[in-house]
Amino acid sequence: MIASGSAPVGQISLFATAYVEVLDNFGSYQKIRLVIDNCSQPNLITRRCAQRLGLPIRHKYSSIEGVCEVSTLSTSYTTLNIRSMKSDFEMCIEAIVAPKICSDQPAVKIDIDRLPCVNAFDLADSNFDKPGGIDILVGVDVFCKIFMGNRHECDNGPTIFETKLGWVVMGSAPSATPHSQTSLFCSIESLDSQIRKFWEIESLPKASPLTDDEVMCEKIFTSTHTRDPNGRYIVNLPFRNVDPHFGESRALAERRLNSLEKRLSREPELRTEYNNFMRDYLDAGHMDPVAPRSDGRAYHLAHFCVLKPSSSTTKLRVVFDATAQPAGGPSLNDQLLVGSKLQSDLVSILLRFRLHAVVFTADIRQMYRQILVSLSDRDFQRILFRFSLDEPIQEFRLNTVTYGMSSSSFLAIRALIQLAIDEGKEYPRAAEVLKRDIYVDDVVTGAESVESALDLQSQVIKILERGCFELRKWSSNCPRLLESLDPAHCHNKTLSFDSEPTSPVKVLGMEWNPSTDAFTFTVNPLHEKCTKRNILSELARIFDPLGFLTPLTLSFKRIIQDLWTLGLDWDVVAPPNINQSWLRYRTDLELLSSLEIPRFILSTKSCSVQLHGFCDASEAGYSAVIYFRIEHGDGSITTHLIMSRCKVSPLKRTSIPRLELCAAVLLTDLVVHVKEIYDRDIKFEDVFCWSDSTVTLSWLRSPSHRWKTYTFKSE
Repeated sequence: MIASGSAPVGQISLFATAYVEVLDNFGSYQKIRLVIDNCSQPNLITRRCAQRLGLPIRHKYSSIEGVCEVSTLSTSYTTLNIRSMKSDFEMCIEAIVAPKICSDQPAVKIDIDRLPCVNAFDLADSNFDKPGGIDILVGVDVFCKIFMGNRHECDNGPTIFETKLGWVVMGSAPSATPHSQTSLFCSIESLDSQIRKFWEIESLPKASPLTDDEVMCEKIFTSTHTRDPNGRYIVNLPFRNVDPHFGESRALAERRLNSLEKRLSREPELRTEYNNFMRDYLDAGHMDPVAPRSDGRAYHLAHFCVLKPSSSTTKLRVVFDATAQPAGGPSLNDQLLVGSKLQSDLVSILLRFRLHAVVFTADIRQMYRQILVSLSDRDFQRILFRFSLDEPIQEFRLNTVTYGMSSSSFLAIRALIQLAIDEGKEYPRAAEVLKRDIYVDDVVTGAESVESALDLQSQVIKILERGCFELRKWSSNCPRLLESLDPAHCHNKTLSFDSEPTSPVKVLGMEWNPSTDAFTFTVNPLHEKCTKRNILSELARIFDPLGFLTPLTLSFKRIIQDLWTLGLDWDVVAPPNINQSWLRYRTDLELLSSLEIPRFILSTKSCSVQLHGFCDASEAGYSAVIYFRIEHGDGSITTHLIMSRCKVSPLKRTSIPRLELCAAVLLTDLVVHVKEIYDRDIKFEDVFCWSDSTVTLSWLRSPSHRWKTYTFKSE
């Protein structure tokens, strides 16, 4: 945790820093700079450093709390072996993995000429006077083991202490410029406390303005993107600095390759799949062999594979690691701008998907790889590989937007938006699809009739061909849309809307079945013991973006809340009453595989639509749900569940009227959200919001200044 302030010109507070050697996952020791903080309970390591060392990262929730009770949540930790560079001291410690520990230490350069006393000591950090990064923080436990008691106080300067890591410099030292002050104090807050906050009242996310980095990223794209003679887009990597330089990344990439090859040697089938993927990359012209380059104007990406057996096309995907930090320089992702979130949210896409009588979906084949990176930036996408251990290690250069780099998602989606802008006059309907109805690399759209859908399909195919994109894995509720397509490119099976390629097996996942034109749910219960860890794990694997299963998820949340109230540890089996409830819900879960919810909610004829929202609350929680009441041209009336959300009641006892008010607020946010999504497509005849709480209705009808703060803010 960091607290900043202003320090006067002329002095600066020094933390004790030291260089140590840390054993990496490849059997070698790497030189790392750490800070010693005797007021810290946990040890910390930056995620960048842990990845550079290749350390195995394990899952564990920890809340790191600093001054003023400012806290951040960490979900992982690792174990590392540290040895002194000045003695035979070494030890093994456990450290929480954190995004960042602190700013550069010291904040400004020290006037070393005014500290002649330090020259007589063998310092643990000979660069203590120069600002530099901190990758490890060791806390009070390590402090007690390494301090040896000897000390020397400099005149009008810092104190030098003897440790098993060497002599370290602490205290006040002369500086020539003003600077910020940093506090490194941190402690571990119990996970139980952090989860309690998770269940507290929360509002729906709001759109935020673009940051300076996002604006810069957009400017780089608009000013540098071009198209080749075939129409394919060529983009520059959006670097933070115009002339980025990196450390010795080749050595790190080679160590990672050696580790990968050991695994591939043990699994011949995996080696074959890996080689096939890389051979496809080479044959498609997406990478080329190149001669070595060592002038700092290159970055070598390590790589590994992700397996997805459920995929109907690519079972193995190679991911390129742009987070690895080489010695003496930043990682590639550190130097890249991420860009703004251009992706339409899945809820909006699914809600619009329900409006069309005739729908189709398709997948953009290798979307990232259809966009070229400018020749001037390709050396920052070098890799090492060989197809056999009998061959020498060879350098290759990736020519296209690369999966695993922080800017890749922005560049890919932005290229599609640019395609819609460039070709929109000729294909106006398809341009709207590219802007509104694409989720990751899936087209999810439709039209009001077969003829209109065929025209839209043709436009989408043609506009994407203009940018050298190809569609495959076609699905539709209308067979006519698939008749003219290559059967090998049709995939008229259930479509999962969970696009995360590395996600674990879902306990419950929403899908669309084209043959029945309905939303269904796949059920894969894990049948684990009733513990906090297992129930939370199963809850996290429920994929229900529209809230069709809100009654079920609320029950799951209630069970977890009960476990936290009891103060049970993560892996302790729940008491019999909670265990029985869990077993009952888990049994009922399997019945959901037969549940079908119609996708299409309107009518092929003219109709009037009313929006009805309902909210309710109890001691267990509160929820809101939206239905459409549709009166069709023939006079018939149908109703459709559109969307719902729920929240458990706070652990701090809250009155029912206040919970009813919270439900009303949740419903209001939900109605506004749904109306914004359907604003261009539906003109609602009426909008109704229903509550059975007379107290809440009375509050809403009265001037807000009459009520206490809680009520006023909720209104």
